[in-house]
Amino acid sequence: MTQEGGHPISWYYPKVWHSYPYEHPRVTFEDPELARGFYYTSGIESFISTMETSALMGMNVAQLIVDDFQEREAELKTGVEEVVQVVLEEEVVAEL
Repeated sequence: MTQEGGHPISWYYPKVWHSYPYEHPRVTFEDPELARGFYYTSGIESFISTMETSALMGMNVAQLIVDDFQEREAELKTGVEEVVQVVLEEEVVAEL
């Protein structure tokens, strides 16, 4: 290679452009349930941010709410059954 005047190029300095940052793959995400009954629907935003994924996360959180409601309902039912059992046992003991 020569310059316009016919002299050889005496140096070469390549410029490496870092136009995009190097990102490591995500291993963990934010927990959608911050506390019992308190949910965070944007936990996936750090990975990908689109309307579709936000809607999907909303659907997942809605399912978590239903699951939590059913779990609490089962706990309440179990608690009522235990109270009834204790009352019945007390009545049997009182009759003796």
